[in-house]
Amino acid sequence: MHQLQRVKQGTFHRIVVTARCLIAACGLLAGAAHAQGSVQGVLQTGSQTITPKFATALLHDNAEGLLQGKGRQLRILLSDVDVGPAGLQGIAFVPATVMAREGQVRGLILTLAPDNPNEVLATVLEKPEGGFSLANITLTSKPDPVITNYKMDGKTVSGSIKLSNADAKSSGISFSAPVQAVPAITADLKGKAALESEQVKSMRARVQAMVKGDSEAAAKLATPAENHQVEAAVAQMGPEAKNMMRSAGREMLPTLNRVERVVVRGDRAVVIFKAGEAWQEMALIDGQWKTGK
Repeated sequence: MHQLQRVKQGTFHRIVVTARCLIAACGLLAGAAHAQGSVQGVLQTGSQTITPKFATALLHDNAEGLLQGKGRQLRILLSDVDVGPAGLQGIAFVPATVMAREGQVRGLILTLAPDNPNEVLATVLEKPEGGFSLANITLTSKPDPVITNYKMDGKTVSGSIKLSNADAKSSGISFSAPVQAVPAITADLKGKAALESEQVKSMRARVQAMVKGDSEAAAKLATPAENHQVEAAVAQMGPEAKNMMRSAGREMLPTLNRVERVVVRGDRAVVIFKAGEAWQEMALIDGQWKTGK
């Protein structure tokens, strides 16, 4: 069964996506060396023909419990430019998808449980028109799997997939991709330890700066990617930007008391609020934890 999901995005979301994409395009395409996979086949999206040349995969352990489904998640990227596994890192809005919205990369992301090739979410990486999100196609098939000849041994994943959707068609794309695991957890803080963590202290200091209207202090506690998002949003808001920043800070400040967990993976962390209702990604830069990717 094929189910197409498209969602109209708001103005602020489009600003955020554009900023993230610019960062991703600069950082990922010039990234570190990594193992290469292989792809054979073509993908038709509307009037465009895409020939994926690169294959890579990321296995996420979902220890944070924030991904769709309860278990591990395998992400397979088949792309026309070399993005590497860094393009699949993160909880949501992984870099490869935000790059696709700006036309920096084209192809497919296949998302599935690593032991279930019968259910696959295919995300079409093609710049959307009219402010829409990327096309997500839910593929299910039994008893024959969606990904035929599927093999996954933890180090390499391979198989072949066909698509016959209005937004994405292919008579067959075969791939073999090296699998990289997400970085291991180095700290898992809960309760009082999470509330008093360096990550939450940094978030609180940034929000307090926002309440004061001190954009310079707030910027020092955010990553370059986050600051690019803020700058784009400020340009869109105009003269009311500072008042809106203060208002947003006042709304955000009490929510920090609802933090219940902080999961740290080296120089990256996710601050999780009660019941998983929201989360914030953090990065350690020059010895300081900062808000953003």
